[in-house]
Amino acid sequence: MTERYFTTYSGIRLPLKPVGELQADEIENRNTFFVGYFDTHERLIELQKRVYGDIELRHRYSSTKTGCCYGLISPMPMVRPMW
Repeated sequence: MTERYFTTYSGIRLPLKPVGELQADEIENRNTFFVGYFDTHERLIELQKRVYGDIELRHRYSSTKTGCCYGLISPMPMVRPMW
């Protein structure tokens, strides 16, 4: 698994497409960035949005054996209202 860093993502359909790749030393002074995890075939398997070191958003994906189709496995749990 390979970990790579990005400024944002594009697209309105899943899987989200990370764009604006950053080097590891470029995220040291950033408050917000995305972390993409890729398999050995360079398919996105997880995308996280990090804000001040915390994971604010997480999408995990799986693919078929042919690699043609993605499905969302588990987004971050929704926070229940406190009222």
